[in-house]
Amino acid sequence: MPAGRPVPTPAVRATEAMFAGGGELGRLMSTTDWGTTAFGPVDRWPALLRDTVAMVLANPVPMSLMWGEDLLQLYNDAYRDLLGGRHPEALGRSVLRVWPDAETTIAPVVRQVVDTGTARRLIDQPFVVNRHGGPEDLFATIAYSPVRDGDRVAGVLAILVDTTDQVRSARRLTTLHRLADTSREASDTTTDHEVCEWLMRALAANPQDVPFALVYLVEERGVRAHLAASTGLTHDSPALDQLVTSERPAAWPLHKSMRTAEPQVVEDLLTRFPGMVSGTWPQPPHTAVILPISPIRDGVPAALLVLGVSSHAPFDAAHRQFFDLIAERVAATLTAARIDREQKRQMAALADLNRAKNLFLAGLSHEFRTPLTLVLLPLEEQLTTLPAEHRDTARIAHRNALRLLRMVNTLLAFSELEQGRDPRVVEDVEDLAGLTTDLAGVLRPAIERANLALVVDCPPLDRPVRLDRAMWETVVLSLLSNALKHTFTGSITIALGSRQHHVELVVTDTGTGIDPAEIPHLFTRFHRIEGAKARSREGSGIGLALVRQLVGLHHGSIRVRSEPDLGSTFTVWIPYAQPQHAQRPAPARSAEEKARMRQAFAEEAESWLVGDEPAVLPSAPGRRATVLVVDDNADMRNYLRRMLSDQYDVLTAAGGDQALDRLAGRGADLIIGDVVVPDLDGVRLVERVRADPSLRAIPIILLTALGTSSQAVRGAHDVLVKPFTARELFARVEAQLALRRVRNATAERPGSGASAADV
Repeated sequence: MPAGRPVPTPAVRATEAMFAGGGELGRLMSTTDWGTTAFGPVDRWPALLRDTVAMVLANPVPMSLMWGEDLLQLYNDAYRDLLGGRHPEALGRSVLRVWPDAETTIAPVVRQVVDTGTARRLIDQPFVVNRHGGPEDLFATIAYSPVRDGDRVAGVLAILVDTTDQVRSARRLTTLHRLADTSREASDTTTDHEVCEWLMRALAANPQDVPFALVYLVEERGVRAHLAASTGLTHDSPALDQLVTSERPAAWPLHKSMRTAEPQVVEDLLTRFPGMVSGTWPQPPHTAVILPISPIRDGVPAALLVLGVSSHAPFDAAHRQFFDLIAERVAATLTAARIDREQKRQMAALADLNRAKNLFLAGLSHEFRTPLTLVLLPLEEQLTTLPAEHRDTARIAHRNALRLLRMVNTLLAFSELEQGRDPRVVEDVEDLAGLTTDLAGVLRPAIERANLALVVDCPPLDRPVRLDRAMWETVVLSLLSNALKHTFTGSITIALGSRQHHVELVVTDTGTGIDPAEIPHLFTRFHRIEGAKARSREGSGIGLALVRQLVGLHHGSIRVRSEPDLGSTFTVWIPYAQPQHAQRPAPARSAEEKARMRQAFAEEAESWLVGDEPAVLPSAPGRRATVLVVDDNADMRNYLRRMLSDQYDVLTAAGGDQALDRLAGRGADLIIGDVVVPDLDGVRLVERVRADPSLRAIPIILLTALGTSSQAVRGAHDVLVKPFTARELFARVEAQLALRRVRNATAERPGSGASAADV
């Protein structure tokens, strides 16, 4: 050891060892004159105090030792960082003097530890510290442990875990959840102002992180903005600028954000708004953020959100991200509310349109019944009085008048159901099996004529069924008609059975089946399955939709199972026990009315099966022009044939594929075809004919029921709108045949260099 240097005593060496590992606090404590404090000289400190202080100073976790009855405080570097501006005055002082509210928060817990010798814990205890140049909220979970000196507690050791970030994050997450809940609650609001008020109420629940908030709705493409709602400011605050325009000064610099749609940080609130009162602390916010709210169209935001920054929280990256999330939530809520309002407006408009449509259909259906009656009655009279040679024409008219009557009745029933009316006249039907068997007999002739087997399995039921007879007839006949329409070989089976709680009707066919993708749409009104093989593509498109509504009106259900090319099964369930229905007198249905309704179904089914008349051979010498008629309606096909056969040779086809077969076998000078036919429709038939060099020159007249000849089909030479007169049809036919003769003559002229097919 060098000469002249004193040898340290054991006490000095112990003191140096105690402070040696304590970092900055250790160095500070080693130079402190503890003899002038309540602790007294260090060499007189008890060993327990020395050992505990050495452990505290060497620990990286924030720790504070409160010693003696006065709870004198010693701490380490990590704890010093939490004290902020209270260091170094806090060193060696009573903890009760360091923290202003310690007497009500810390002291009771510490005294309990001293009195009982049992450790205690405070979770997320709030403090206010000054560690970043200003006051700041701090939260810590503190474990208080007794420091024992034999049987007595000489001090209390406090170990702190800083939970400030977790507390703030949880609080801010709660605010974002509250805003999300507000989005759902605000969906029923009628204006943007109401939505903004809902949002402000959600933000008002967190004044610690959002001391105040304002939302401005931007109008006239950024020319002006008005205050929609606010929170956290008094009603007379100068910060509540109600209207912002380009012509007048504003309390907030909103014009720039309206022009650029960029966020702004405003840091001069204390000078901009002297005396502002806001938030939970005496110190008002000194900073605010202006955030543009989407959607941003043409560079102009839909709204501007002004958020105040708490005076007790640093405006760090996490704080800014929280504000950005608030802005996103506000934007989403405003957008969702606007979309919801627009959807409701559209739904209301559609509902009005639907009501108007239903009223129109109902009125139109009623109006149709009078002229239909005046058509049917004379036709039915003439069917018994006309000579046999004219009876076929009257029978065609009568059959199609009945079909039109059925369509009118279907439209009327559907419109009544769409308007929410309940037109049922229910009664206890004792012999539903007999009624169903009778209804199957209505379509038996047509089914057997189609070379199909009809199997009826309707044994008597064990109890009556409460339902509307007319509606049941519609359900049964519609399902049987649908089966016949799509079944070409095999059989159709109708079965009725009693189950425990309901009656079950099953209609099964061995027809073309249904693609699985189409089944969910099968009962949708006006839905048609494109390309489906059927005896006819005619109809209103609401038959199965009406069946489902009629079944549902009886609190029943309908299900379909189908496989392509194997057939379909429709199953209807009607419960025996149904809710009580208000009784009303049943309108008298005459036998003629019931017979006419059933006959309408039968006649329409028969029309799908009417065959072509025998070929009409030329009666005059020389070649006559050949006309090919393509239509899936047999009555229309045969009627056109009868009209044209006096002057032309007429071929007929029920669909596009059959038409091509006819052309391949004999050819034709003119084609008259309906736009809507099975297999290959009129449009594609035109394309196939034009693509074949041997057929390209054949003129084509398309028949359409679309209601306007302006919807001409490319490739057709002419379009004739139904209904048309015989004179108009003959004029069009003669014109096209004459044009063809001219084209042929031009093509055959020497030196023309063209064939008839090219002209």
